[in-house]
Amino acid sequence: MEHLDSALTLFASLILGAFGFPFPEEVILPAGGISAYPSTTRLGIVAGAGYLGIVVADNLLFAVGRLLGARLLERPRFARLFPSHRREKVEGWLSKRGDYAIAMLRFTPGFRAPGYFSAGTLGYSWRRFLLIDSLLAMVSVTLLVGLGYHLGEDWPAIVAAAKAQLGPILGGAALLAAGYAAWRWHRARLKRQAPSVG
Repeated sequence: MEHLDSALTLFASLILGAFGFPFPEEVILPAGGISAYPSTTRLGIVAGAGYLGIVVADNLLFAVGRLLGARLLERPRFARLFPSHRREKVEGWLSKRGDYAIAMLRFTPGFRAPGYFSAGTLGYSWRRFLLIDSLLAMVSVTLLVGLGYHLGEDWPAIVAAAKAQLGPILGGAALLAAGYAAWRWHRARLKRQAPSVG
């Protein structure tokens, strides 16, 4: 039952991540692999849920673009999920490169969702999309879940090393933030002191 709950959570996270929630598959899938260690049974369940989640999410994006694309883009909230500059770039790729562009989008975070949405709006063949996406999703899942599973073996050591370095990292980040704030303050002060023209 616990395995099923984890699989459903992973599946749902991938679907939500495709539609703008902060659950990128490049993080979710390795995390699933880490959680599966050392059980090969659980690894298979995680990989299966990850594969289904990716394929369903990608095809939902494509279907929404095909059925509702133009109308949805008229709504500012939805248009923010698929910024016009990314859509235009992706549409250029799709018109010039076709199948190759669909394949490359699978491995291009940030452009993947607007790319699949745009493929739907442009009338790209759904059968070709499904074939390419389904095959390449196997590659994504194998690499990312497998990476997480292998990290799982060393996870206690990774966490211990991160804790040991946490103080210096936070201190360095605080110094950088303070320096940046001082620089911004100094620039604002110079602007206020500059004589106005006219």
